[in-house]
Amino acid sequence: MLKNKLRYICTSCDFINLGYLGKCPNCESWNTFVQNEIESKNQSGKNAFFDSLMNDGDKLKQPDLDDNFLAGDEKRSLSGFKNLDAVLGGGLVQGSVILLAGEPGIGKSTLLLQLGHNMAKNNSLLYISAEESIKQIALRAKRLSINNANLKIKSLENLEEILTLINTLNPDTVIIDSIQTIYNPSILSSPGTINQVRESSNLIIRFAKAKNITVILVGHVTKDGYVAGPKVLEHSVDVVLQFENYNLNNLRVIKSIKNRFGPTSDLVMFNMETTGLSEVLSPSKYLLEHRISDNEKISLPIGSIITVTGKGNNSMLMEVQALATQTFYPNPKRVVNGFDYNRMLQIIAVLEKQLNLNLSKFDIYVNIVGGLDINDTSGDVGVALSIISSYLNKAISPMALAIGEIGLTGEIRSIGFPDKILKEASALGLSQAIIPRVKNLSHNFNNFKINQVSNIKEAFNVAFEQ
Repeated sequence: MLKNKLRYICTSCDFINLGYLGKCPNCESWNTFVQNEIESKNQSGKNAFFDSLMNDGDKLKQPDLDDNFLAGDEKRSLSGFKNLDAVLGGGLVQGSVILLAGEPGIGKSTLLLQLGHNMAKNNSLLYISAEESIKQIALRAKRLSINNANLKIKSLENLEEILTLINTLNPDTVIIDSIQTIYNPSILSSPGTINQVRESSNLIIRFAKAKNITVILVGHVTKDGYVAGPKVLEHSVDVVLQFENYNLNNLRVIKSIKNRFGPTSDLVMFNMETTGLSEVLSPSKYLLEHRISDNEKISLPIGSIITVTGKGNNSMLMEVQALATQTFYPNPKRVVNGFDYNRMLQIIAVLEKQLNLNLSKFDIYVNIVGGLDINDTSGDVGVALSIISSYLNKAISPMALAIGEIGLTGEIRSIGFPDKILKEASALGLSQAIIPRVKNLSHNFNNFKINQVSNIKEAFNVAFEQ
């Protein structure tokens, strides 16, 4: 009898090695190798159960070409969450496979139960839980006030039983919670291993495409924040959504990491309440509500300004704060939260060179309010002006917006879709904006002063009225 051979697979890049390695030679990640068995069973790559289910295992068929593929209409289903549908590109595409990944306890099951309740009003939906019993799901459904007869729920772990049930009911949408807890009986390894996740997800994706069923897979994440399992899982699915908790409060954010049917890097914001997740329809207003009031304009302390993150439909206005304090130590501190550390060092160097500021004698702290991240260059000018404000101990107008990318020579470069950002800023009640020079703005903004600047010196003069 043949024994199963052992091999080690990198969970970051799927690199295979016969022995354990501390550092992956392919992606250079540390401690990512996990033990995996090469099963002697079912090594031909065939799956008799799947082939019999699909009725295509008897003989090879000549593939047919579909000459009318451009004539088909795209069918989408709405999730019941307006901004989530926008992030997905207008809803869930029929026949697509969506991976929703997030940390334990962040609210993935709560979100999907609410989503299933919303979608079951107009579509047939099957919710399969491999982690919780029906009684546990019923307790959550009661708390969320969910009572929809069209929402079918089943607790299953066996992949063959899951596919049989889907094939029998033929629903429009299937939710599987989670891909790491189901198992394929034809694979000898335990649930959650590389082999199980890869082979199980592969069969689910093939089944979804063949039956034109929308499938939402729940995925676990590692302690480093990456989707657990082989990297091929993210490559195989159509959409990857990352569910994150930014500031340890009730704020939840879903990011679009990959989307074959819509924009990427978009996000949608939720509030976790006792009755479930409620969508934040205006993230900018939510993040700035402590700063902007309908009845009064509150003066804010020195070292803060409003800036932006994201592009296009994903742009959000938020507050950036900076603190510059004199130090007598030879190595000043540089601390940053929500902004790229090396980017901050670059901005400090530009300010020292272009504005002759002696920042080498100051500890500098930069924080993006609300716990969010600025992961692009659109907030460079805002970060720079907040640092200058704290350094000079001089406030900037609390109703001012600063956007733009700062180059190494001090020039301020344009960002995408400035019209949308300015329109949103004007609607929130801001009074002025410092932006890169734009040839043509398609909108006219009443009672909203737009200052177009070419470099950091001009931005400094406008912000501090020099």
